[in-house]
Amino acid sequence: KSDWFGDNDSDEHKRAIRKAYYTTISMIDRGIGKILACLEQCGILDNTIIIFTSDHGEMLQDKGFYEKKLPYESSSHIPFIIRYPERVTPGSTDDRFVDLMDVLPTMLDAAGVDFEYKGNNPDYKQAGDSLLRQDSPHRDRDYQYVEIFVNQSTITGSIGVYGGKFNIGELLDKIGI
Repeated sequence: KSDWFGDNDSDEHKRAIRKAYYTTISMIDRGIGKILACLEQCGILDNTIIIFTSDHGEMLQDKGFYEKKLPYESSSHIPFIIRYPERVTPGSTDDRFVDLMDVLPTMLDAAGVDFEYKGNNPDYKQAGDSLLRQDSPHRDRDYQYVEIFVNQSTITGSIGVYGGKFNIGELLDKIGI
């Protein structure tokens, strides 16, 4: 048992931590609302691409842990929401893998820049893909790689590969490792 991972937290303390987390999320929601209202007031809301995402999820006592340090869905799943009425149907969803490597190609694509430009290097491959293209062959990944370092000084951490039914963290739980 470890105080570091919350093993000794009382139920009251766990509720307080969840309340603080959800309060923070509510504050972010209000801030986004203010940004959208300002863009609308300026008359540029529908001509602005908006991407809401995060670099990690939150364990929030899932499997007894806080923060982002393990390769489980709750710490590695991220929100990734795009508002761009010109190219994205409002309310649409996509179940394919997405990650932060998709931000740059998406923004370049929105700006009309060829993000697959190879220039003098025919072997160049852009990591990620534009989320504005439904027909892209790169978007239908069979797996997703995640890497989480717990302690950068000793370079210990977790690596997860998502694909099919389980991620590696859940698979290790199932087989008892």
